[in-house]
Order: sequence, then structure tokens, then C-alpha cells
Amino acid sequence: IKTLPLVIGERHSVLTAIGIYFLMIICTYIPVLKDWYGDWYKIITVYIVDLPILGFLIFLWGNPTQAMLRAASLILKIGMGLGIVALILA
Repeated sequence: IKTLPLVIGERHSVLTAIGIYFLMIICTYIPVLKDWYGDWYKIITVYIVDLPILGFLIFLWGNPTQAMLRAASLILKIGMGLGIVALILA
């Protein structure tokens, strides 16, 4: 099985994931700035999802270990679930 970390390396895979999630964070601000959704969307996506994910991605930028990558996977999955909740409440 050829996975992204095997093809381009673990470090480049982490940087790619950081870049993709950074773009996701930027994209979640578009509905907030255009006021497409209500306050619940803004509270959940910006304060509960985006800020912790951004902080963890900055933390991961250094020298990630296996434990850090497992934690990142869990945090990002929780963030995605909360993002869905934000859209339902909006």
C-alpha cells in the first residue's frame, strides 16, 4: 500500500496536512465575515474548533512524534465533528 507518508516522507506529509488545515481554517472565516450563519457558527467554529486546531498545528510544526500525530488525528476528528454541529445549529 502506498500512502502519502511513504511516497513523500513523513515530514512532508505533516507539512501538507498543516497547509490543508490552515486553508480550512481560512475558509471557515468566510461565512463569519459574510455573516451567512448565526452566532452559534461563529462561536463553535472560530473559538472552539479553529483556535485549538491552529494552536495544535503550530505545536506540530516542530518535530512531531508518533504520540503527537495520534493526538493530532484525534483533535482534528473532534474538530470536524464540532464543525458539523456548528452547521446544524446555524
